[in-house]
Amino acid sequence: MPQYKAPLRDIRFVLYELLDIEKHYSTVPGAADLNAEVIDAMLSEAAKLIETVAAPLNRIGDEDGCHLTPEGVVRTPKGFKEAYKKYYEAGLGGLSGDADYGGQGLPPSLGLVVSEMLAAANNSFSMYPGLTNGAIACIHAHG
Repeated sequence: MPQYKAPLRDIRFVLYELLDIEKHYSTVPGAADLNAEVIDAMLSEAAKLIETVAAPLNRIGDEDGCHLTPEGVVRTPKGFKEAYKKYYEAGLGGLSGDADYGGQGLPPSLGLVVSEMLAAANNSFSMYPGLTNGAIACIHAHG
């Protein structure tokens, strides 16, 4: 069975060498304290969770899919509910969410990096937090 390994070396190259993200973040309100050490620790922990929790469910998600029961209950693939809980407990679902509403208030670029790792590891599962983030953005803008 294929295993996902987050391309942290490539991600770090893009962030630090191409984008000079530390310099950029020094000018972003609320991100001035972000440095390579903090970013690397966050990305390493996100990668570990994605590799060990989300990636192993990739095949199950594709084979089982979601189902709507006649009673109107949505059934997710085996393990998705527990993985979703772990993803949010690790703080990954709210990385770039507004801190006033429980998010971490980090720059969206860091949230996108984690979302990309998740989509590469398990595209089916990545839609769960992706849809949640879309709902949050909609409520924040119009609620």
